Amino acid sequence: MKTMFNNSDNDNSEYVLKVEWLKAVDSANAKWLKKGGLFTTQLIKASLQSQPTTLEFIKNQFDLDVVELLKQE
Repeated sequence: MKTMFNNSDNDNSEYVLKVEWLKAVDSANAKWLKKGGLFTTQLIKASLQSQPTTLEFIKNQFDLDVVELLKQE
């Protein structure tokens, strides 16, 4: 069976993925902590694995525990 992963050059491939937004706010109520050490990037691929400050911010502001959500997958 050929799948997209098995039928591509995975080191140089791009994939589209669906995002299910669990929480959202409008731009007038955007969440940010100026000079709070939160993770930002302009890269397409990013990881929050080594970003405890950002994970804690998400947990406090949105009542979402990203680490626990990933364990459910």
